[in-house]
Amino acid sequence: MFVFKLQSVLDARKAKEDQLLGEYRELARALEAEKDRLAAMGREKERMLNRLRAKHPEPQPAQELEMEVTYLKVWNAKMDTQGALVARLREEVEGKRRALMEVMKDRKILENLKERHFEEYKQLRASLERLAADETAVLRHGRKEP
Repeated sequence: MFVFKLQSVLDARKAKEDQLLGEYRELARALEAEKDRLAAMGREKERMLNRLRAKHPEPQPAQELEMEVTYLKVWNAKMDTQGALVARLREEVEGKRRALMEVMKDRKILENLKERHFEEYKQLRASLERLAADETAVLRHGRKEP
């Protein structure tokens, strides 16, 4: 029976890969959600600007215009913060992807080693079976001759 001596290491690498894959997927989902949020903020800003432009032909009280402009400045600051969050998450996702690729490469190396050892094991078994069959044939041949 074939036993791979490094099976526990391979199992640990697979577990680590599964863990990293879960973390990667979670971060990627979070990134997509934050990108969607940033896009929604951009659409809301565009609606605010269009509303402000629509009011332009009519005379507006200075205080009301100042409030809307101030609100737009605050909104821009929120969008900048959201953009920084998206950039940070993008970097985290990329870092997690690189770590995942490294772990996958290590696991693949061990799987290739296991496959090579299994092939060597099969060849050894075949050679031992041939040797046993040859011995049996020689012993039978020796008994038949007087």
